[in-house]
Amino acid sequence: MINKLRTNLKFELYSYNIDFKKPAWFFNRFADSRKGYIIKLYQDRYAGFGDMAFLPGAIPDEKILISDLTYIVNLISIDDNPDLNGLISNYSIIEKYNLYPAAVFGLECALWNLFAAASGKTPAGFLNDSPDKAIALNALVPELNDVSIQKINKLYETGYRAIKLKVSGEEKEISFLQQLQIDSKLNNLKIRLDLNRRTEFHQSVKFLKKLPTDMIDYVEEPVTEPHKYIEKIKKETGLKIAIDESLAENPNDEYLKSQADVFIIKPSITGSLKTVFELKQYADANKKRIILSSAYESGIGMISLLNLASGLCLYPEAHGFDTYKFIRNDVFEEKLDINHSMIETDKIDKTVFPKLNSNCRRIV
Repeated sequence: MINKLRTNLKFELYSYNIDFKKPAWFFNRFADSRKGYIIKLYQDRYAGFGDMAFLPGAIPDEKILISDLTYIVNLISIDDNPDLNGLISNYSIIEKYNLYPAAVFGLECALWNLFAAASGKTPAGFLNDSPDKAIALNALVPELNDVSIQKINKLYETGYRAIKLKVSGEEKEISFLQQLQIDSKLNNLKIRLDLNRRTEFHQSVKFLKKLPTDMIDYVEEPVTEPHKYIEKIKKETGLKIAIDESLAENPNDEYLKSQADVFIIKPSITGSLKTVFELKQYADANKKRIILSSAYESGIGMISLLNLASGLCLYPEAHGFDTYKFIRNDVFEEKLDINHSMIETDKIDKTVFPKLNSNCRRIV
C-alpha cells in the first residue's frame, strides 16, 4: 500500500509576553520578561502546538519570522500513516533554513504533536511504544544564604532527591556545603553544582577539591575554557562533569562529548529535536547521562519537555524544569501544576491543550 502524501498544512501564530517573578540573567544582562510565540499547525481535524520561547536578546524580526514559517510549512508533508521516520525527514527539511533555535524547537514540537494526534498516539507514545510513566525533577535553589539549608531540608521532605545550586567558586559556598553535610540527615540527596563557566582552571580545582564530594552528583560547566581544561579537572577532582552551554554551542564537538559524563540539554536553545535524538543515541552508546532542562518556556513548551523526557525514557534522571515556577503569568488561564519532585505522565495533557488566554494575540 502506498501512503498518500499530504502537504496542505496550515498554521496560526500567536504572540505572548511572560513576566518573571524576579529578574533573570540572559546574555550578560538581567531581564524582567520575555516575548514568545505559540504556533499551531493543523490539517483536517488534527492539530499540534509548539512554543517558540525566544530569550531576551535573541528575538527575530516578526515579519521575517512569519515569512520564513509560511515558506517552510508549505514544504512539510504528512502521509496517511505518520511515523517517526517521516517526522525526522521533515525535521531535516526544517533545519536547512536559518531559523532561530527557539523557532525550530517550537515548529518541530508542533509538528511532532500533529504527527502524534494523526497517528492516534500521545506525543511520548509516538516516540516510544513504552514511554516512562513518571518523570523525576530536581529543584533549583538559586541563592545560598542563611535559610537555604532549611529550604533544602524542606524540599527533601517533599520528595526531591536532587538539588541544583548555582555557585561561583567562593569560600562561603564551600562552608555552606560543608555545613549542609553536617546539619542535614538527607540520605541519598545529590547536589548538582553549576559554576556556569565563571571560574578559571586553578580557581575551579581549588574550590572543587574542598567540597564534600560524596554529596556531589556532578559539576556543571566548571571552567571558563572547557575544551582546554575539562579533562584535567576530572583527573584533579574525581568529580563527574556536565556540559550545558558548551554542548548547545557545538553539539558535534566529539572531544567535549567524550570527556563529559552528563549532557544537560535545553531543547529550546539547542533548537533541533533531531539533534536531541542524536545526542540520546550517542549517550546510550557511550554510557553518558542526559538531563533535560527548561529555559523559561510557557506551559505549552513545558508540556513538550515533559513529553520529551517521557518519550526518551530517561527515568530515573531528575530533570531541571524549575524555571517554570519563576514565571508570573502563562499562556493558559491557570498555570500547570508541575511544581513537584515527580510527575505522573498520565496526568500530562498530551494532546488537547487548554484554551489560550488573553495573553496570546493572534498575528497569523
